[in-house]
Amino acid sequence: QNRPPSLPRRVGIGCVFYSCDGVAGRVIKRIKRGGPASYEGSLREGDRVIAVDGEELSVALNEAEVARLILGRRSTVAQLTVLKLDGNLTQVALERFEAEEEGVPIMPPPTAQGGFSEATPPSSVPSSSDPSPLKTTPLFPPL
Repeated sequence: QNRPPSLPRRVGIGCVFYSCDGVAGRVIKRIKRGGPASYEGSLREGDRVIAVDGEELSVALNEAEVARLILGRRSTVAQLTVLKLDGNLTQVALERFEAEEEGVPIMPPPTAQGGFSEATPPSSVPSSSDPSPLKTTPLFPPL
């Protein structure tokens, strides 16, 4: 994908969503290994993101409009309103950065100062053959 140098690459929050199911919000289908959501640790497959930065993910939004809300410049923070599987409503702040996918080397999580930490906790990134649930070590205090 050729992009003029003046346009920054937009990155996400490390989640893959199901298509709209007729209910407001989008259900998390998968948490990307090594992405913001896996490092933060509180999101799970099946949780429903109902708003991003205060804007509701309504049924009327198409996938491109949802992507416009979720994607952003690296190191910006997405404020999510999430309906958990247990019925609790919670706020989650995720700093956007690249996630490991399809053999691409993992990017360490950004630090609060916008740089990247030197080490990635090994317990937070299970191998693809690891059948255990995703283990996370929170790296950032909740906002």
